[in-house]
Amino acid sequence: MALTLWAINNGSYADVPVSKALAFEAEFLSFVRTQHPEVLEAINASGAMSDESEKALTEAMKSFKSSYAYQA
Repeated sequence: MALTLWAINNGSYADVPVSKALAFEAEFLSFVRTQHPEVLEAINASGAMSDESEKALTEAMKSFKSSYAYQA
């Protein structure tokens, strides 16, 4: 949930069609869990989104968007 809110608040969903938003969310969460588990561990351990975690998520989102066909 925190990753989704973060992504929405920083504009990452702006170019995602509404009809694909739920699939995009599920795939992004899966991507972060498998490719960047350390980010989730850090957020869960501290209970907050650090600057370092936010920077890592920004890079993860860029990487995910470049490899995932989400646009109409």
